[in-house]
Amino acid sequence: MKIFLVSSAEKECDPNVYGGLELIVWLLATSFVQYKSVEKVGVAACKGSYFPSSYGGKLKYIPTVEPNEDVYHSWIEREEQAYSIYEPYLDDYDLICDHSWFFFPAIYKLTRGKRKKICHTFHGMTPGWHTNPPIENPNYIAASRIQAMMIENQLQKPVTVIHHGIDTDLYKPGNNSERGYYLFLNRIMREKGTYLFLKLAKNNPSEKFIIAGEDVFVGDKDFVNFIKKESEKLPNVEYRGRVSIEEKIELLRNAKALLSLPIYPYIEIFGLFCSEAMACGTPVISIRNGGLIDQIVHRRTGFLVDSLKEMDRCIKKDIVTKIDPAVCREHVKRYFSKERMAQNYLKFLYAKRVD
Repeated sequence: MKIFLVSSAEKECDPNVYGGLELIVWLLATSFVQYKSVEKVGVAACKGSYFPSSYGGKLKYIPTVEPNEDVYHSWIEREEQAYSIYEPYLDDYDLICDHSWFFFPAIYKLTRGKRKKICHTFHGMTPGWHTNPPIENPNYIAASRIQAMMIENQLQKPVTVIHHGIDTDLYKPGNNSERGYYLFLNRIMREKGTYLFLKLAKNNPSEKFIIAGEDVFVGDKDFVNFIKKESEKLPNVEYRGRVSIEEKIELLRNAKALLSLPIYPYIEIFGLFCSEAMACGTPVISIRNGGLIDQIVHRRTGFLVDSLKEMDRCIKKDIVTKIDPAVCREHVKRYFSKERMAQNYLKFLYAKRVD
């Protein structure tokens, strides 16, 4: 079986740089080639993407458009440009696994590849398009139960849930038994609750708080600057911003807990950062929201709360000391590993039941 993966037209596929959607494509591509049943894997991704060359020619990378740091542009036009580059390669593959934002491979399905199976994974709360493409029985994938319900309600088509996976060999506990701070590790945005994290820090002056996350590829630079200035006013807060993969892992390994504060109406469809934290043995305290409900086992791998007041109470009671780091890691290895994700994708592509 030959599988073609389509990434976004925004960021390169490289596990060492920023990217959620792009990281999932990279993990799937490098996992699929490990299976004997997969003869060949093709990947359409931005220029500058990195894929190992140790697969005996089994993985083919098709560079599309230049990666981008500015969110203010026509995302549709960039996907159209990318599609014009990779479309000629689609004839050579049996299954097309699309992770783009606007599902351009549906055009190929309509014109040339009517007998090929094409699936589309949604990486946002709802589609960037509001009606189904005119193809019979579109194969839709969501990363969480909440996201699946939202999409099915909007498009009136069935949606299969396949949770995202991470590299559990990369994210694992360190040797440091002293965990010294509460961590925010997400894009610096209002929707992610960065300001509320600062409120928690202000309410708990004896605890240390660190803010890290993407602060370049964001829509509101004024908000980022505001958070930086507010952080400087609090002696127990350290602002890091964008960090390297090595720095991110060290921050996760040494944190008391990761705090997740997605604020409605924003839905966190799936928090890769939460799986990464738990794989490092670090519990997560999160607002009960979206895919985080699928990921966190309340009182076993962290805590799901319904208000900032509840989260503040968790910090004051030092409640995370009741969580066993080994249980956190085993939970991720069992349900949210890249291996589990790849197996479920292959089952879906081969029309078998997904676990």
